[in-house]
Parts: sequence; C-alpha cells; structure tokens
Amino acid sequence: MPLASDDRHLGAAFDPGSARTAGEFLLLLRGLIDDSGLTYRQLQRRAETHGDTLPPSTLASALKRDTLPRREMLLAVLRACEVPAPLRARWLAACSRIAHAGRVSAAGRASDVDAPEPGRVPRQLPQCTRGFVGRAAELAWLDESTSAEGALAVISGPGGVGKTALAVHWAQAASARFPHGQLYLDLGGFSAHAALTAERAIAILLESLGLPVDDIPADLAARSGLLRSVLADRRMLLILDNAARAEQVRPLVPGGRRCTTLVTSRHQLPGLVVREGARRLDLRVPSPADARALLLAATGGRGEAGELDAIARHCGRLPLALRIAGANLAGGGDPGVFAARLGAESIMDELSVPEDADSDLARVFADTLATVSPPGRALLAAITRFPGTTVSLDAARVLTGETAAGTRRLLAELTAVHLVEQAAPERFAPHDLVRAYASRLSADTAADTRLADWYLRLANAAVGEIRPRRAWVEPPGDSAVADPWRWLDEERGNLAALIRAAAASKAPLAWRLADPFCAYLAARRDLAEWREIAALTLAAAEDPVGVMAMNASLGYALAETDPPASLELCRTALDLARRMGRPRWEANMLLRLGMAHREAGRAEEAVAHLASALEIFGALDPCDKEAAREAAEAVETVFGWYRDAGNDYGEPEPGYALLARTADVAMLQRVAEFFTRLDDHRLAAYMTQAAAYTAAGLGHRAEAASLAVAALREARAGHDRPVEAHALITLATIEPGHGGPRLAAEALDVATRSGDAHAEIRARLALAHLLPGDEALTAAKGAVLAASRARHPALERQAAARTASLLLARGESGEARVWAERAYALAVEAGTEVAVERARWLLGEVG
Repeated sequence: MPLASDDRHLGAAFDPGSARTAGEFLLLLRGLIDDSGLTYRQLQRRAETHGDTLPPSTLASALKRDTLPRREMLLAVLRACEVPAPLRARWLAACSRIAHAGRVSAAGRASDVDAPEPGRVPRQLPQCTRGFVGRAAELAWLDESTSAEGALAVISGPGGVGKTALAVHWAQAASARFPHGQLYLDLGGFSAHAALTAERAIAILLESLGLPVDDIPADLAARSGLLRSVLADRRMLLILDNAARAEQVRPLVPGGRRCTTLVTSRHQLPGLVVREGARRLDLRVPSPADARALLLAATGGRGEAGELDAIARHCGRLPLALRIAGANLAGGGDPGVFAARLGAESIMDELSVPEDADSDLARVFADTLATVSPPGRALLAAITRFPGTTVSLDAARVLTGETAAGTRRLLAELTAVHLVEQAAPERFAPHDLVRAYASRLSADTAADTRLADWYLRLANAAVGEIRPRRAWVEPPGDSAVADPWRWLDEERGNLAALIRAAAASKAPLAWRLADPFCAYLAARRDLAEWREIAALTLAAAEDPVGVMAMNASLGYALAETDPPASLELCRTALDLARRMGRPRWEANMLLRLGMAHREAGRAEEAVAHLASALEIFGALDPCDKEAAREAAEAVETVFGWYRDAGNDYGEPEPGYALLARTADVAMLQRVAEFFTRLDDHRLAAYMTQAAAYTAAGLGHRAEAASLAVAALREARAGHDRPVEAHALITLATIEPGHGGPRLAAEALDVATRSGDAHAEIRARLALAHLLPGDEALTAAKGAVLAASRARHPALERQAAARTASLLLARGESGEARVWAERAYALAVEAGTEVAVERARWLLGEVG
C-alpha cells in the first residue's frame, strides 16, 4: 500500500545517526523497510518510478550481510520508502561516516569519524593568487576567528582589496583542519550578471556533495534544511565569495558545530554579525612595504624602490590595481614612465584590462556602484568632485539637500560597500581610485555651487568670531559656527584645497575664500601657508576688490620677512581703496601699510599711517559695530607696537612717545565703553587693558591701576584668559613692591594654561624684574626661550637684554656679553633705530 505523506511516519523513528557499526546501521534499515509495509517486489516497482534499479534478490542478500550496502542501493531503498530528502541525507551521511571509521580501523589506525571517504572529498578552492604577500595580522585573525566550532567569519572590504585572495590563501594553509573538504561558491553579488539566489546556491552545493538533482527540494527552507543535514557530521570549510547581502548568505550557513563558513563581501553584512554572531574583518589596503613587495612580485622583480613606491601611491595600494600595474610592466615597460602616466588623469585607462572584464578596475567599481541607490550615487559623485580630502556630515547635507538622518543613510549606504570610508567621526572620504573613477560620473554643478557657498559663509562667520570682519566682506547672514577655532582647524585642508582649485580657474571664489582663510592663518601664525595662499590668489584675482584684498593680505604676510615687498604691496592696496572711494577700506589699508613701515624700521611713517587710520575710523558711525571692531584692530596694533618698543621693563622709549599720544587713554576708554554696551566683554577687556598699559607708560599710575582692575573684571566676565594675564601683568608692574611677584606669577599661570605665548613671555619678563637674584635670572632666560620658540623677536630682544643686565650685576661680564650680543643682533635684524641704540649702549656697558 502507498505510504502516507506524514513526515513523522516516514522513517522519523529510525535515527541513522545513532548507528556506530555496519550491523547497527543494517538493523535500522531493515526496521525502516519493515515499517513501510512494502514487499521487496513493491520496493522494486517504486524504485523504478524514481529511475532506480533495486532487484529483490540483491536487496535481500544485502540486508543479510554484516557490511554496509552500496550508496546507490541505499538511496534507491530510501526513495522507494518515500523518506523525505533531509532524512535521506542523514542516512547517507551516517553510512559514509561508518564506512570511513571502518576503513581507518582496518588500516591499523585509531578510529576517527573525521577521516574522509577517499575519492569523494571536495577540494573546490580556486588557485591561490601568485605572489601573495603580507597580511600576517589578517591571517592570524582568521586562525583565531575560526578556532571555535561552527565558526562564521566575514571578510569585508572594497572591490579589489584582496578579500578572495586572503580567504583562499588562508584556506589552503588550513586545509588539514577540514578533512571532509572545502567547498567554494562565488555568489556573484557584484557581477554584471544576476547574483545567485539562495535557492540556486544551495542546489549547487548539494550537487557538489553528491546529491542527485531529483533529491533536491524546490522550497528554500527545505533546501536549507537538507544542506544542514548533509553537512551535520562533516568537518568542512565553506567559502561563500562575493556575497551581496545577508539574506543571500543566511540560508547557506550550515549551522552545525563542525563546519566553518567564511564569507567575503563588499558589504559589511551587519545582519550576519547581529543575528548569526559572525565575526567581521574590515580588510584595508596593505602597508606601503607590502604594496611594494606585491608590485615587485607582479613585475617579476623589475623596478627601483622609489619607482615602485610611486606606482603604489597612485594605485592607492589597492591590490587589484597593483597587480594590473605589475602585469602592464611585466611586458617590459619603464616603471618611472608608467608611474608618471598614472599620475595623469588617465589613471583608470592605465589600470584597465580590456580582455578580462573581471580584472578590470573600472568594472569592479561599476559593479559595486550598481548596487547603490541613485541618491547614493549622486552623493558619491559630488564627494569625489570635491577637491578636499574629507567631507563632514554637514557638508554632505549641503550636497544632498537632505535632512541629517537622510544624509546619514546615504553615507551609510556608501560606507557599507566601501566606496567611502569614515576617516574620522562624522567625516568621510573616498579611496583615491574611487575618486578617479567617480570623477567620470555626471556632475551636479548646483550641488558643487551650494557647497562652495556654504564654505564661504561659514568661513567668514567663523573668522568673524575670532577677528574683526574685513570691511569688504559681506556679512555671513544667519550662518554661525558653534566652535570657530575647531571648525577652522578641522576644515583647514578643505579650505586650502577649494582655494587652490578655484584659483586654477581664476574663479572669484578663490580670493573670497582666501580672504577669511588668510586671516585665520594669520591668527595661527602660519606664515608659510599664508604667503603661499595669498600669492596664489593674488595672481588669480581679476576684480579690483579681490586684487586690493590679496595685495593687503600678502603685504601683511611679508611684513616680517620682506619689508620692501610688503611696503609695495600695501601701497598698491591703499591706492586701490582710495580709487574705489571706500573710507573704511582705506583705513584698513592704512593700518596694513603702517604695519609694513613698522617692520621696515620706519617708526615715524608707521605711526603717521596708524594715526590716519584711526582718524578715519573716528569719523565713521560710532554705532557701526564692524567699524568699531576694525578700529579696535588698529588700536591693538598701536598698543602692540607701544608695548614691544619699550625697554627691558616694558616702558616706552622716548622715540615712541607719539605712539602713546596716538593711542591716548581717553580714546581707548571710549572704544572700551562701546564694546561694553555691545556686551562684548572680550574686546571691552582688551581696550581697557590697552588704556591701562598706555596710562602706566605715561606715568599715570593711579589711573592705570584702576583701568587694569576694570580690564581684569571684563576679561574674567568674557572668559578671555590672555587679556586676564595681560591685566595681571600691568597690575604687577604698576606697584612692584605690593604683591607684584604674586600677580606676575598668577599671570604666568593663566597665560600658560591658555596657551597665549605673548602673555607668557611678558609674565616671565615681569618676574625677571620683580624677583630677586637667581629667580630673576631664571625667569629672564625662560622668557628668552619662550620668545624664541614663539618667534617673537622684539620680546626675545628685551628678554636677552634683561638677562645680560642681571648677569652684569652679578659680575659675570663674559656671559653677559653673549646675551648682550644676542640682543644687539635681534635689534639690528629688526632695523628699529631706538632698539639698536639701546642694544649698542648695553654692549658698551658689558665691555
């Protein structure tokens, strides 16, 4: 009679896994046949419907023996009894296991159920990549990650980074761990052709394990269960290469404790990590040394180290690109010439393999990009067109026009397939070769323009928080930066790259962006980059405002190193401002020209230009906050000169009396009161401190002390540590006998913690005058060192002179002369007549 279709009846009561010998196995098989209720003749007829041959006499004879039946006979019996496919797989696996154990025992070895059946062990690993180098840490990770029973590991990384090569190389070395074989299946997740479905992938694996096609069920769940059953008792390695997504892999994972599964993918497959507990290795490009070694192997040992390193840099150290480059060189090309060609825009053409699409770098990137959504592709194209190195989340939002959450999703999509990487928290960057490939994609110029405008607005807003806004710059509107210094420091490289790119096409963006950027560089005292950017954009500027602004900026940057050139540039800027009839611009240019004269050692011309600038600022609308800020910058400059031109104790030299009159106390107080009304404690404190210092220099000590206390109060209210330090120094020097050393020491502590080098040097100088004996000498030498480190020659000269005076007072004239000569050399280098005369007088004193 026909058997029922209830799986619980069809052989479920007979567990072949419990059999340990051939006899036990045959006993279970006879029980299965008896339970079916079929005669041998009926079994024969049922077998024939499945295409099997099962003669009754042969079956009867086999069941009477104490040896295992042949595999074909066993399979025919199981089909005839209508045993479901998963249970058939368990019967076949148990038969193989017992046969293996018997053969091992017969050979005189200890029984080992892991011993493979000869001739039926799959070894499907593809050929190892020749010239495999390095990856020691990654190979060790694979050893450790697959050490547990039933391990599941994922190697994730961009196309061409060497995921498959690493997996196969490790699998070959670890073959002894998998006596029942190694299965390899390319899932085709990133192929131009359709990827393998999970159903088809399981069918291929089952066929590889010897199961007939007819025994493979159509349902995915049934197929997955059958695969798990077949692999349950086998110690095998399963490599699933080029997986597109977790859903493609999950039904293929054996799930038992004996098989190890290794998956490679350009996606990170977080689902396998979360649900299946997979361990993931994000594979990076090899080290420079390994990249060179790989190239050397690929070229057959041709090429010098420098040439190979250059090729590796252009290839971004991507192994596929390195192998293509090596193959192109192996035919006899010159490595140096090839490296130069890679540096050109045709790098993707140089790294192509037309006759082998699977090895073509552009094809690899194209296949990866095909898995990305259209908005994701548009974002990648915009990121790769951006000339900077990394893109922040905020910048990406500008490019996409999406919300922060929407932009994060797109970035996560690109990161998941390794087209971009997270270079820092909320900062993203594409691989260099991805950048080269994606530059061919269609351009969204509107997105590029939005990003450039965004950078311009925020750069002006950020610099406007730390320096007075330049008069010719439009207000940044509602744009604001929470932490100006941090934003400028983080975006410094991107701003410079945008400026250089704009200058190359003589776009107005170059000077407009360079203007705030150079102000930032000035605040950071990075003279080298400041000069470079200003010169570059001056050469590219075409409209009069840009030419004026960049002449002024470059002139300011060259004031210390090339005074004649600085004067010429500042005169040109002043002339342009006057011709355009803009008083505030003219005042700004007068300020810069005064600075240039000061650095050239022309004190009277410097003061005259500063006085003219302040006169113009004084005539402007007193309610104009920006004009007041510019006036404050002019006052700051005057005050700085007044202070730096002083003698060893910070008192003004007679030749600079005009400076004190220009920055008179009343004017400084008026400016300070203006900023107090604006609730700008920082500038109010600075102006009040300037007034205090000027009053002290003029001998008005009571007024100076009152102003210094007020400056200290404003500085603390505005959390301005540098001005707080300067106010403490002023108080210390006004009344040196009444707490002066304590105030100067407090000033030094505040200055050191705030990182203000100028205040630190002045505090050390004050201590050098206020402390006794050895303590004063230590403070003076510390001031010299700090001034030298901060590149502040005026204060270094004062500190060196004070050191010489202290040594002379101790009778150490020899060492005193060394310090006096240093002070003299600094004075001569500065070219300031008063400073030179004083240093010459000091040399005469030491003999």
